[in-house]
Amino acid sequence: MTATLTLRGATISRGPQLLISNASFTIAPGDRIGLVGPNGIGKSTLLAALAGDLPLDHGERTLAPPTANVGWLHQERDRHTAASPNLPSIALTSRRSDTH
Repeated sequence: MTATLTLRGATISRGPQLLISNASFTIAPGDRIGLVGPNGIGKSTLLAALAGDLPLDHGERTLAPPTANVGWLHQERDRHTAASPNLPSIALTSRRSDTH
C-alpha cells in the first residue's frame, strides 16, 4: 500500500518567531524531498510537524489513507560512529487494516 501526506496552509511559530508561513505541498508515493537552509530556520520543526509530533498553529496535515504512519528519526548522532551524519529524516508508510 502507498500513502500520501498533504500540508495545507500550515503556519508554525516558536515563541514570537514565525518559522513556517502558509506552507502547502503534497508528498506523494515515490517522492523524495530535501530541506536545505541555515541553522534555526525551521527544517527540523517542519519535519516534526509532518510527523505529527508538533501541532500546527494554523492549517492542516492529512494522510491518505488515514491509517498511514509517518516515521520520524530524530536528529541525533549515532553514539557508536562519530562519522554518522546529523540528519533528521521521515518515512511515510501505510498499513492495511484487517477486517476479520
